[in-house]
Amino acid sequence: MDIKEIILGKEVYLTDPCYDISTWCQALLTNVKDGKWLVNYEYKVIDEEEGEKEVVLSLAHKDYGMDIFKNLYDKVEESCELGVDSGTLGIFDKKYYEKYHDKNKIDEVWYDRTICNYQRCVNITEGKGAWCRTTYGDGAYIAELYTKNNKVCGIKIIM
Repeated sequence: MDIKEIILGKEVYLTDPCYDISTWCQALLTNVKDGKWLVNYEYKVIDEEEGEKEVVLSLAHKDYGMDIFKNLYDKVEESCELGVDSGTLGIFDKKYYEKYHDKNKIDEVWYDRTICNYQRCVNITEGKGAWCRTTYGDGAYIAELYTKNNKVCGIKIIM
């Protein structure tokens, strides 16, 4: 397990980083526990013969750690359908993301510097976001949102 850390505020985007803030197929969560979050990435081969693979991007508030996914949560909800057009999907602090994304305009220098230089793993974006390549590229994915005391404290996206 290669755990990394990021800092998130009370609002976060679940989105393909190529989308501006007006895109319909992303989620803006407004009930997030702010502070340090742990980030984990798993790449699994499910069926070698069929070439079936799975990517799991998991984030958990540091107060609960990855145990939030076992039984520390009060409830689990699903996000909206998260669209992907660039083969990447991530979680970003709202203020950070909006600094580089405006309606109908994305800061291309930021995008080239932070997203185009990717690796097949979790990529941390200036300590304010985490994203990875999806298994099958473009499409739609759903995040599981783990809440404790009415705050999102865990996020898991299986791609």
